[in-house]
Amino acid sequence: MAIENALHVMSSAFKLWGVKFQKRDLGSGHIELRWQVTPDKEIRRHVIPKTHSDHRGPLNSRAQVRRLFQQDGLVLKEIVKPKRKQPALHKA
Repeated sequence: MAIENALHVMSSAFKLWGVKFQKRDLGSGHIELRWQVTPDKEIRRHVIPKTHSDHRGPLNSRAQVRRLFQQDGLVLKEIVKPKRKQPALHKA
């Protein structure tokens, strides 16, 4: 169950940043994620354990991968939220 949660968190991060990745079972209780942002950049690797010590494990892995994306020059487009209409104020 833990690995499905970790892979879900990681795959959503990769999708958000628009990066394709490959996963490989290392057979040692870990899974390796590999990706390359552009052909001129190096191939990046990140290893995630199949079982985490606590609920923060997948979130920490996601943060580490995001830092690698930023080092490679990726910029996450700002998500623009629609403005809410302000309610009309009436005098009391």
